[in-house]
Amino acid sequence: MPTVAARTTTTTTAPPSNPPPAAQVTTAIVENTNPVPVPATTTTATPVHPTVTETNAPHPIVTPTQGLTGKVASVNGAGKFVVLSFPLGQMPAFDQTLTLYRRGVKVAEVKVTGPKLDENIVADLAQGGAEVGDDVRDH
Repeated sequence: MPTVAARTTTTTTAPPSNPPPAAQVTTAIVENTNPVPVPATTTTATPVHPTVTETNAPHPIVTPTQGLTGKVASVNGAGKFVVLSFPLGQMPAFDQTLTLYRRGVKVAEVKVTGPKLDENIVADLAQGGAEVGDDVRDH
C-alpha cells in the first residue's frame, strides 16, 4: 500500500474594510510519497442511434456455393449460342452441360463448346431460351 503524507494549512483573510466577518479557508495538500502507476483507461462514446451490432439481430450465415456459378453475358438467338461469364478460378469444362435460371426458375440448358477467352466461354443452347443476366449453374 502506498505511503501518503497529508499536510493541512489554515489561512484567515480579513478584508480591508468593515464588511462581513473574516472568511476562513482550509487547504489540504496530499502528497503521495510512494507513487503507484495507474493503468490507462479508454472512454468510448455511445452512438445516439443503435447500430446493427447493438441489436439482437441474428447474424447472417454465409455458405460457399458448391459447383460452378456464372452469368449469361451475351445471347445470339439466330446462332442459338450464348456467351457465359464466370468468376476467376471457375470455368466449366468443354462438353459440360449447364443449366440457366431466371429468378430461380430453370429456363434453359446449354452445352459448353468454346472458345473461351479470359472469364468468358461460349455454349450452345440445347433447350429453352436465354436472356442476358440469367444465372448459370452446373447442377
